[in-house]
Amino acid sequence: MGVFAISLLSQTVCLYFTFFSLGIALGVLFSFKIFTKKLSRQHEIIRDLEHSKAILQMSLDTRRSQEQLMEEFSHKLTSVSQAFARDMKTESQEFFSEKTQAITSVLAPVHNTLSAFKQNLENFETKQAEDRGALKEQLSQLLTAEQKLERETQALTNILKHPGSRGRWGEIQLERILEISGMLKYCDYSTQTVDSSESSSRADIVIRLPQNRSLVIDAKTPFSEEYLTDNHADPTDLVKKIKDHIKTLKTKSYWDKFEQSPEFVILFLPGESLFNDAIRCAPELMDYAGQSNVILSSPVTLMALLKTVTHVWKQENLQNQIREIGQLGKDLYQRMHKLFDHFHKVGKHLGQAVHSYNDMSSSLSARVLPILRTFDKLELSSSHNKIEALSQVSTLPHSPKVPYPENDLAECLSPEASYLKPPSSNQ
Repeated sequence: MGVFAISLLSQTVCLYFTFFSLGIALGVLFSFKIFTKKLSRQHEIIRDLEHSKAILQMSLDTRRSQEQLMEEFSHKLTSVSQAFARDMKTESQEFFSEKTQAITSVLAPVHNTLSAFKQNLENFETKQAEDRGALKEQLSQLLTAEQKLERETQALTNILKHPGSRGRWGEIQLERILEISGMLKYCDYSTQTVDSSESSSRADIVIRLPQNRSLVIDAKTPFSEEYLTDNHADPTDLVKKIKDHIKTLKTKSYWDKFEQSPEFVILFLPGESLFNDAIRCAPELMDYAGQSNVILSSPVTLMALLKTVTHVWKQENLQNQIREIGQLGKDLYQRMHKLFDHFHKVGKHLGQAVHSYNDMSSSLSARVLPILRTFDKLELSSSHNKIEALSQVSTLPHSPKVPYPENDLAECLSPEASYLKPPSSNQ
């Protein structure tokens, strides 16, 4: 389409140039016609003059007196003719020079436009060739990727033709969603778990919940080979296989065999298209599964459920930390209570020591100090230091005060506090 537009534009420019040149040629022809008309008029004048000359020449034969006049007239006619010829030549040269310059000035923009158009056309062709090469390379890469995708699709189709491979593929898809949801194998969930009962039922995935509870997930890939290979296959067979598996899960009763498991099991369909086709074909399928204690789940809904489980674990860890902090506060209170008892005992003994000190000080001051001062008066001691009287201790130790009532603190840190109790099993 671009090449056709460029070709049409070039033809239009050429046609315009042809009409323009034809107009210029007609103008030159019209000017030349005027010039020719003037020249013919001059020739007529010359012929008239020559005719007059002939008449005069005939008159000169009879009138020789007029020879000098005729000769002067002849010279005059010759000079006039030569001057006229020179003037006409000069005017013709100037006329053609002006017209040539005018034509050149008019054609110069057209020439420049055509040169630019030619350059743009060459650049366009070069760019178009490069684009064709790049497009060819991209098409080659796309063809290679399509062939690779076709081979991988065919390989996956061949693998999924076997029921065991389809089941394993569903389990792999389930484990991948668990990893994306941030769950760790053997920590948050386990695979192929066998219950402790005599039936030894094997669950695909068992999710660990708080308070030693568990959630059972069963991965099922209930499509046949025809559903896999035919894009217009009837999903009725898919719905039938899902219902058969729901009956099987109801018979297994995982919720009775795994300790503290909810009374339902999740049936995981490893593909949104499987889930949508089944619900579109049988809208009552969800109710049918719910009556059998089975919940159908697609990858999106399962991921939302696993995110909820992760949030529940975070809340459980937060509750455990709160209970641990409460227990530490209780232990701290008991130890501080014991420490306060020791403080009271120390204060009591310090008070007794102060009373004993004051009694001893009074006894020394009343009974011993007078005798020692008598020795000072007799100058029996070589020391010039006098014995001073002992001072009484008037400050008694104070008992430490609790900033809030002791009963309130004991009630807050008692084992019966609501936030220190684990949630009940029926919550």
